[in-house]
Amino acid sequence: VYAKDQAGPFIKFDLSTGTTTESETEWDIAFRATTILVNGGTSVGLSDEPNRNGNAAAAIINDIFSEVTAVPDTAEFLQDGEGKGVLKLAIPTGSDNGWFHYTNHPTHIVLIIPGKVLLFRTRDGKHYAKVEIISYYKDAPNPIPPLSGAGSYRHYTFRYVYNPNENAKNFE
Repeated sequence: VYAKDQAGPFIKFDLSTGTTTESETEWDIAFRATTILVNGGTSVGLSDEPNRNGNAAAAIINDIFSEVTAVPDTAEFLQDGEGKGVLKLAIPTGSDNGWFHYTNHPTHIVLIIPGKVLLFRTRDGKHYAKVEIISYYKDAPNPIPPLSGAGSYRHYTFRYVYNPNENAKNFE
């Protein structure tokens, strides 16, 4: 998912279809730069922020993606506007606050924090998904070159498992 610049529209994603969407209502998560929004809660005051009209929520757990076979009872699902962090996002933004670490001068690279699994309750409040962000860079080489240029960044690569069964919290 190409995540645009710090300004401009968010790219919305529907977990049930596995596609980006232009829909004002049928989206679960939205991306712009390193910010991830959920379709639940209230506005946090960002420009071009999509309206939230669903019941989506998110939690971050420390685990290995393949070993997360169900939503843990201890997962604390939050919606935007009631969460943690400066902007009160369900998925906190900023280096070391959620899923990434930003290496400042001289490299300016967004690195994924290993062992962070994002859990989502979808906009209908009845389905669950687990997400692992693999890279913030399109076709990322390893290691990522410093200051790699606009064409290679802000492009989320992630894997996820969506459970299509209502209120089922397992991922097997």
